[in-house]
Amino acid sequence: FLRLDRLVSEDVSSILDAEEIRQFEKWKTGGDEATFFLDAVDESKLKQDDDFFIALERVKKAIGPALMRTKFVISSRISEWRPQTDREGVLQRLGVDQAFSKHPVPGKHRLPTGDNPAASPGKASEQPDKEGSAPSIMVVTLLPLSPSQVKLYASACGVRDPQGFISA
Repeated sequence: FLRLDRLVSEDVSSILDAEEIRQFEKWKTGGDEATFFLDAVDESKLKQDDDFFIALERVKKAIGPALMRTKFVISSRISEWRPQTDREGVLQRLGVDQAFSKHPVPGKHRLPTGDNPAASPGKASEQPDKEGSAPSIMVVTLLPLSPSQVKLYASACGVRDPQGFISA
């Protein structure tokens, strides 16, 4: 878990604690895949939109050659996600690599970019990847909970008066 707003001005090593740094360095020298959660594109853009790309560059630099074994989950308010510019920036910095293009991984899937009308918000469909094509980005939107879902969730969390909680 890395906060993108901090990565605008700090390196990955200054954000992680000692144990996380040890695990990160061990992973980089190993052969396993890893998934990184990069949080809050919107907050990384508070001063300048392009600060988001600075944060991505810091991630790429910290991961180094292990980037080929990395997946990312990136969160943002949808209102702050620039579909074309941010998608291209992410692919350029974290997805498209000459080595990847020359050596595609068989059986991998390509996911919709959010520009695909067949991919509805909150859902995704997988499409087979074409040989040698670059990885793609899937954009999903989390829809708000309905009042009945909030009530059910509040009950499950031990709220004694879920309806009162909703009305408050």
